[in-house]
Amino acid sequence: MFPREAGIAIEQYGNGMRLDIDRFDKFIGEPLIRKHYERIHKDEKQQDNVTALLKAQVEQNKMMQEAVMIQLMSQRLLMLVALK
Repeated sequence: MFPREAGIAIEQYGNGMRLDIDRFDKFIGEPLIRKHYERIHKDEKQQDNVTALLKAQVEQNKMMQEAVMIQLMSQRLLMLVALK
């Protein structure tokens, strides 16, 4: 189906085949399959980015809570020292 020396069809099985996307696109002269692949997986990448952002926000919230607690403890300590 494809010229063997082009290395496009990596493996053929049953009624399908595994292709090297970049070599196939080069063979047909346009990034048709790569664009389709990126469009399909765009949502997955966006979800990964959102998940990473949420994790970073949780970590930032923890750090801010710790800073507030330290500040409150420092103020209480200063008040106790001032009372003595």
